[in-house]
Amino acid sequence: MENQRVRLTKSLLKGALTDLLKEKDLVKISVRELCDIAQINRTTFYKYYGSQFDLFSEMEEDLFIEIEKNLVVSANMDPGIIRQRFINLLIYFQNNREFCQILINTNTDNNFPEKLLNFHPIKDYLNYLIASNRYTESQASYVYDFIVHGGYQIARDWLNKEERESPEDLADFIMSLANKHLSPA
Repeated sequence: MENQRVRLTKSLLKGALTDLLKEKDLVKISVRELCDIAQINRTTFYKYYGSQFDLFSEMEEDLFIEIEKNLVVSANMDPGIIRQRFINLLIYFQNNREFCQILINTNTDNNFPEKLLNFHPIKDYLNYLIASNRYTESQASYVYDFIVHGGYQIARDWLNKEERESPEDLADFIMSLANKHLSPA
């Protein structure tokens, strides 16, 4: 478990990297520049990370951990709990909006959309929902692609809006779409 000082140091570095990524590509960011903005000694940086790429990877991993934490559901789970987990995920996106925008709007990580769309908790959750319908295997594949790509675009549009719907309103909207199209036949 990290202590408060380590969490603060990492938070400062993540904030500095996010700020720099708004201006330039990851490959053009130096550790020295990162440390100057975060006001962290380079020795301290290297205590936790080997490079700016390692820091970026940890930030991406933080996002995937949050997604996994909120999308792991069971067959008998109360719909209210599923709704709240989805809201929690949207709140995380909103609280980390700048970094999430960088991931979905730039080519900082060209593989990010594919990694996200093939992330096992997302696939497992949607396959669970799709399996309860009477789709052929081919239809199920189309439904999966439609939902996952449409959901990605909705999240992208929402994050890019200056005046966004609340996480609760967006969660309710997306869940109503899913319920209309994924209710058992």
